[in-house]
Amino acid sequence: MAENQKDGNLKRKYKIIGIIVILAILCIASAGYALLVTKELMSEREKGGELTVVDDMGRVVKLSLPVTRVVSTAPSNTEILFAIGAGDFVVGVDNYSDYPAEALNLTKVGDFVSLNVELIYSLKPDVVFAYYGQRAGIERLSELGIPVITIRPQTLEDVLNEIMLIGTVCGKREKAENLMNELRQRINIVVNLTQNLGDNERPRVYYECWNSPYISAGPGSFMNDLIRIAGGTNIAANASRDYPVLAEEFILYANPEIIITSSMNLDTPEKIMQRPNWQNIDAVKHGKVYAVDDNLISRAGPRIVDGLETLAKLIHPEIFGGNFA
Repeated sequence: MAENQKDGNLKRKYKIIGIIVILAILCIASAGYALLVTKELMSEREKGGELTVVDDMGRVVKLSLPVTRVVSTAPSNTEILFAIGAGDFVVGVDNYSDYPAEALNLTKVGDFVSLNVELIYSLKPDVVFAYYGQRAGIERLSELGIPVITIRPQTLEDVLNEIMLIGTVCGKREKAENLMNELRQRINIVVNLTQNLGDNERPRVYYECWNSPYISAGPGSFMNDLIRIAGGTNIAANASRDYPVLAEEFILYANPEIIITSSMNLDTPEKIMQRPNWQNIDAVKHGKVYAVDDNLISRAGPRIVDGLETLAKLIHPEIFGGNFA
C-alpha cells in the first residue's frame, strides 16, 4: 500500500515537472522565439508531413508540408519571404507590401487591422503569415481551417528568429540561415563599436514618429532597440508603452542632442527646427535634426539592418562616417 502511494506520488511529481517544462517552452516561444521544430519534424520535411510551431501570440499552429502557397499580411513578412527565395510561393499580400517590386502585382488582402477573409480563403493558402494586430481576421481564418502564424518581433534578435521561422516553414531553411548570418555580421559590426560607450558618450535621441500629438518610440519598439545598439540614449526609453505620446514639456526638458523623424511624419526636419520654444534644444541649435526612411526603421524585415546602419551614422558620424564593410 505504501509502495503504491509512493509510486503514485512519483508519477504526479514527474507529471507536474513535465507540465512546467512545457509551459516554460511555450513562454519562451511566445516572447519572439516562435519556432518549435524537433529532429523528427525536420526529417519529415524531406518526405512531406506536418510541422508544429508556436507563434508570437502563443498559439500552437500545425500545418501540412510542403508549403507552396503563402499569404503575407504585413510588409515585413513579405520582404522576408522574397529575401529567402520564397517569393514564388506568395499568392496574396497586404495593401502596404510594396517591396520588392514584384509584391506590387500580387492580390491585396487587407490592411494592418482588417483582413478580407473570404478573399484569403479563396486563394487556398497553405499558411498565412499575419500581423498580431489583425486578431479578428486571424481567429476567423483559423476557424476556417487555414494555418495562421502570427509574427510580432520587437527587437533585432527577434527579426533574425522570425527569418528562421519563415524559412523553415517554407522549406527555405538554408537560405534563411545564410541571410540571418549575413545580417548578424552587419549588426555585430555596429555592436562592437558602440557596446563599450559610456553614458556620457551616448547622445540623447528623440525619435518623432508623428507630430500631432508627439508620438515617439518607447520600450518594446524597434526604434528603441535600434537607438540603443547604434550608440544613443532614447529619451522615451522609460515610457510606459511602445509608442507613447510625449508632452512637449517633457521633450524640451529632455533636451535631445539628436532628433530623428520618420519619413511618414508630416513635419520635416526644417519644420521641426522652426517650432516655437524648440530653439534652445541642443539638436535644433546644432542642426542635428534628420529624417529617416520609415520603411528602414519600422519594418521587421531584412532592411531593418539598413536602418540600424543609417542611425549609427547619424548618431556617431565620428565612428561610422565611412561606408560599412
